[in-house]
Amino acid sequence: MSVISLAGDRSLYSATAISPTANNLYVVYEGPQTPWQGANMTTPRLYHGVFRTAPIGSNGAPGTWSTVENGPLGDVRASYPGHDTYQERVGDYVYAAATPTYGSSVWTDVRNAAVCNPVQDWRSASFTAGHRVLPGAPWPLNDCPATWGNTDIFAATTG
Repeated sequence: MSVISLAGDRSLYSATAISPTANNLYVVYEGPQTPWQGANMTTPRLYHGVFRTAPIGSNGAPGTWSTVENGPLGDVRASYPGHDTYQERVGDYVYAAATPTYGSSVWTDVRNAAVCNPVQDWRSASFTAGHRVLPGAPWPLNDCPATWGNTDIFAATTG
């Protein structure tokens, strides 16, 4: 069995697709590169999206993997799920599809998001306290860069 993820990646969410002709395999995944840091809210949490493909041999096993897209690194600290400022979360919007002639993929990405230091300070204080420190949460519209929480959907294709 071959390793699909790139060196240094800690593959999180992934999706696969096999071409209808069964000659190509496609895999897209969200690739964190930084181990969980606990209360350390100052160290970047590097993360990117990756789309890879491999031919399927006559024995049914994938051949050599090649990288179609190796997205630029972003920082997961700049994310949140949209309803809870305390959490860092990019999401699980990861899909792959295949036709007889090409593969395509989509994933959630944080490359355009900026870290909000007041949020990180509050997250750290809350983590240390063992509960959300209230009052005390920052107001993102006033306290954060305009691109904090800016997760985007990116796509790649082989065709």
